[in-house]
Amino acid sequence: MRNLPSERPSGHIVIVDDDDMFRESLVQNLSDAGFETTAFSEGVGALAHLQEAGAPDVILLDWKMPGMTGIEVLREVRTRK
Repeated sequence: MRNLPSERPSGHIVIVDDDDMFRESLVQNLSDAGFETTAFSEGVGALAHLQEAGAPDVILLDWKMPGMTGIEVLREVRTRK
């Protein structure tokens, strides 16, 4: 049996969730799996980051956040394309 090098996933994931423990756990798990992560507790900060840094490979959004919901963040991301 031939041993193949282990391939780790890669890519940049932006996480937006107001639950600190969940967000930190998700960041840790994805980072351990080889993904680059950037996390935000609210939509406004995430949108500012996306404006500066450009689009990530994936955006994970919490739908029910105070202030700006994940759906509102998604709508704003889509209008900025």
